[in-house]
Amino acid sequence: EAQNGLLIIDMSSLPANNDLQTYYYTGSSSNNWQSAHNLYVDERGYAYIFGANRGNKGCIILDLNQDPTQPVEVADINNWYVHDGMAKGDTLYLAHISDGFFTVWDVSNPSIPVMLGQHNSPGAKCHNAWVSDDGNYVFTTDEVTSGYIAAVDVSDVNNMTVIDQIQSWS
Repeated sequence: EAQNGLLIIDMSSLPANNDLQTYYYTGSSSNNWQSAHNLYVDERGYAYIFGANRGNKGCIILDLNQDPTQPVEVADINNWYVHDGMAKGDTLYLAHISDGFFTVWDVSNPSIPVMLGQHNSPGAKCHNAWVSDDGNYVFTTDEVTSGYIAAVDVSDVNNMTVIDQIQSWS
């Protein structure tokens, strides 16, 4: 959340050499940004930047496959502010804290993300969304006092259902 953009550290010289090269990425000159709230890098070589200071502060998708020190922006999901998220395979889960819900996206073609569905979190301040290993459940928390941890069945994105929630009283 500094004002320098994305700091990229090339650690490929380790452990033989600890002289690490650093790079900054702030987007294209016509659509740049300087700060973001969070990020996630998936196993397919894409970085997802959440809450960057441009547009609605959505999710910027970067392709790292050709050269991770020179990312290529392939998409911008800019419908709502994105506080946090994660990707599993070709599915992206985004938490929209200000709007009180999470969304599920098909990113099989990261250049053309397609929203599959959305679901409210119990306290309407969806802080994060994390998917189970089998992809059938999303776990969310709300950033509110006495908020819930919720388990949402997302096996059918057209009929997502909260199946359990727990609240801490301490």
